[in-house]
Amino acid sequence: MATIDTRFKPGRSGNPGGRPKAEFRVRELAQENTVEAVETLVEVMRTGRPGERLAAAVALLDRGWGRPAQAVEVASTAKLSLVELLGSE
Repeated sequence: MATIDTRFKPGRSGNPGGRPKAEFRVRELAQENTVEAVETLVEVMRTGRPGERLAAAVALLDRGWGRPAQAVEVASTAKLSLVELLGSE
């Protein structure tokens, strides 16, 4: 039986060049245009159709005040504490 040649060899990165630099430029461009984007959201919130107005208002509130905290409930039947579980290997 012949071995199957895999796309990536063991110990070799599938992306040796790393993440493309263009993604960082997109973030930079977005940050440079923040004032105009917020002004546009305000304009849409005031003059857009109802659905657009709501989406713009939510986007402004999320950016200005952050999204509301969400509660997370965790239930477990483990006999050990979380510290004990994380400390064991």
